[in-house]
Amino acid sequence: MQDRVLGNRYRIIKKLGKGGRSLVYLCHDMKLHKDWAVKELEEPLDLERSMELELLKTVSCNVFPRIVDIVKENGSVFLVMDYVEGITLKDKMNHQALTEKDVLPWAKEIAKGIRYLHRMSVPILYMDCKPDNIMLTNEGEIRLVDLGSAYVCFKDKKQRISGTKYFAPKEQYKQGKDGDICVPDARTDIYAFGMTLYYLLTGGK
Repeated sequence: MQDRVLGNRYRIIKKLGKGGRSLVYLCHDMKLHKDWAVKELEEPLDLERSMELELLKTVSCNVFPRIVDIVKENGSVFLVMDYVEGITLKDKMNHQALTEKDVLPWAKEIAKGIRYLHRMSVPILYMDCKPDNIMLTNEGEIRLVDLGSAYVCFKDKKQRISGTKYFAPKEQYKQGKDGDICVPDARTDIYAFGMTLYYLLTGGK
C-alpha cells in the first residue's frame, strides 16, 4: 500500500490508524506539496452517501479538520482531510491523571464543535464522540478528527447508524417495531459527550 498514489495525486506514506473497518493514511499531495490524512471508507458510495459527504465538505469550524477532497477509486472511497499532529485524549489520559482543570477547556471546545454541527442548515450529528476521536494538537488545541461516522439529518432519508459501545446511548442501536433502527437526534451526541467527559475524569474506569 505504501507509495500507492490515490487519484493520481495523493501518495500514501504510511498507515496512521484503524477504526472499525476503516483505515487512515498519511498521504503527500504531489500537487500542493503538503501532507493530508486520508480515510478509506468501508461502505460503498451510493447517491445518498455521496450527498452526505458533499455536505460534510461544507463544515467550516476550526474544531473540525476540513474535508478537502473525495477520491473514488477501484470501488473504494477516500476522504482527504487536514492532517492533525498531536495526541488523542485517550492517550493523554493514559499518560497522566486528568483533573477538572485539564478537562474543562477541552469540554468547551468539544461542545462548540457539536453545537456547530447541530445548528447547520441541514443538521449533522457527530455520532462518535469519544476520546479516541479527539486530538490535542501540539499547540494545545482540540480537534474532533473523524466525521466519517456523521449522520446528516435529511428529511425522509434513512441512513446507516454507527457509534461506539459505552459512548453511544443504547437507543442508538434499538430496533423499532417495524425492524428499522431508531432515528437518532441531538441527544445522541449529548449522551456521548457526557460519557467522554466521565471517561476522561475517571481514567476510563
